[in-house]
Amino acid sequence: MPPVLDNVFGVSVPESRFLPLDATSDLLLLQSDLYTCREGVLTRNPARTNPLNPVIDLGPEFEKFGDFQSRFRSIPSIIELDSLMVRGDVWFGANITLKGQVTIAAKPGLKLEISDGVTIENKV
Repeated sequence: MPPVLDNVFGVSVPESRFLPLDATSDLLLLQSDLYTCREGVLTRNPARTNPLNPVIDLGPEFEKFGDFQSRFRSIPSIIELDSLMVRGDVWFGANITLKGQVTIAAKPGLKLEISDGVTIENKV
């Protein structure tokens, strides 16, 4: 059987040049104000003083790209966020700021809507 692809080669890129995009949790990081992408170069916001990225754990309701997009009117500001865990039927309004350690959980069978302009800091 002939090769499927001719002249294939791999390129090794250091992880400092990109962020892996394995889940919608990673997409939230990339679409947030934590990074900007100009002319193909990913740059971290200098306003972030913590050298580590926030740990983001979105529940299964956010797993599919379409569901992820529909649940955010706009991506929250996460420059001062350390960790975020979201569970249940949660919907985010516009201009939301998340700081510190935040856990948001909707009770089973209930829809939780985060209002526009809210700042959530170190809350469960």
